[in-house]
Amino acid sequence: MTPLTETQITDAIEGGMCPWCPAGPFKILAVHVNKIHDIDRMKFRELLGVRPKTSICDPEVSEKMSVHAKVQAPLKWKDDGALRTELDSRLDVIGQRTEAMFKRYKEGLTMKEIAVEFGVHYHTVRNFFRSSGLVKDARLRGSPGSKINR
Repeated sequence: MTPLTETQITDAIEGGMCPWCPAGPFKILAVHVNKIHDIDRMKFRELLGVRPKTSICDPEVSEKMSVHAKVQAPLKWKDDGALRTELDSRLDVIGQRTEAMFKRYKEGLTMKEIAVEFGVHYHTVRNFFRSSGLVKDARLRGSPGSKINR
């Protein structure tokens, strides 16, 4: 790679023009440089002589990405500052559904009725109640014609 002149660096950053070929303008120049010239974004920044925090993409794209990141931030962080994973989000949903199932069970619904209401298989509900330890014998409630523990 040939050393870049000050003009090439300015054109690259401000105008989205490729410093090595006549291509451009690009909204995200780093994508072009990576695909066509096989230079990753960190090496490209190094060649431009800019810090990692300095924006090198179109200001409109930069603003859109910033707004998107601010909207997503509350969803990605837990109260203790730890990063929220997809598993954490799934566990939250499962926890809410679990509470709702137990509530409906305490209200007197059978396991079959709970399964229908929550859109899951009866065996899923039965195994869930068995494994929770809150219901010692899940067969006692919800079997056809059963009056026990109703």
